[in-house]
Amino acid sequence: MGIYDRQYYHDDETPGRTGSSGPKMMTTQLIIITTVIYFVNEFFFQSKAIKDFGLDSDLFRGNWQVWQLLSYGFMHASLQERNGFLHVLFNMYFLFMFGRDVELRYGRQEMIRFYFLAIIVSGGAWLLVQILTNQQNGMLIGASGGVMAVLVLYCFNFPQRKLLLMGIWAIPAWGFGVGYVLLDVFGAAGAGSAKVAYVAHLAGAAFASAYFLRGWKLSGRGSQSGKNWFKRKPQLKVHHPDADQKREQAADKILAKIREHGEESLSKKERRIMEDYSRRMREKHADDNSGW
Repeated sequence: MGIYDRQYYHDDETPGRTGSSGPKMMTTQLIIITTVIYFVNEFFFQSKAIKDFGLDSDLFRGNWQVWQLLSYGFMHASLQERNGFLHVLFNMYFLFMFGRDVELRYGRQEMIRFYFLAIIVSGGAWLLVQILTNQQNGMLIGASGGVMAVLVLYCFNFPQRKLLLMGIWAIPAWGFGVGYVLLDVFGAAGAGSAKVAYVAHLAGAAFASAYFLRGWKLSGRGSQSGKNWFKRKPQLKVHHPDADQKREQAADKILAKIREHGEESLSKKERRIMEDYSRRMREKHADDNSGW
């Protein structure tokens, strides 16, 4: 049983419990970088950078500025537009709310690679729809596709954790995720604003779902230098009872410390031990439940 699987480690009855938000977290750095880029673009370039770094619908029809597949995720609607600031505000708020716990579970390197790839996949899906529907002169901006992927991955990992809806109703994370995805489905079907890239949102959600359900790895952590992240985990593994027992004992001691002094009391070494232990337990559970 891993750290996140133990009832006394996280109280699912506590609405919106989140992990650390220290400056060394990749999630915090992403928020800072995106916010700085937003205001620099607004006050020094008058949003002109969006033309070069937003995702142009003609990228594969003569533009070929391929960096736009990632850079568009750091561009957001101008302050001059109605509710323009809310675009970056809500994206960064959702990344803050859900990204920290995702990062604590998967690690810094896996988090950043997952987020960047989710942005690329979301933008690629939007581009494909633009080409198939012969849409021209379109521009996609915003981190929504990547943030949606983080949100969905959070819901897969913490389905019963309570979230406050409208600051009033506590609902399980899985219900929040399902509701959010359904809103995008209805929007993509034509019921929503044309300014919202619902296809990108849904692509981010689909990518996160595949990532979780297939057990993909994007970094070297837990895989062979990230080369086998599209393959299922091997059926047979070498089992060392003594080593497992030592990890279990070490995990129990650290969990006792958390109960007594709180998660903030953990050292970096103790956090690494718990992250490694939790990953091993998740892989063990996945193998036990696999039909392969």
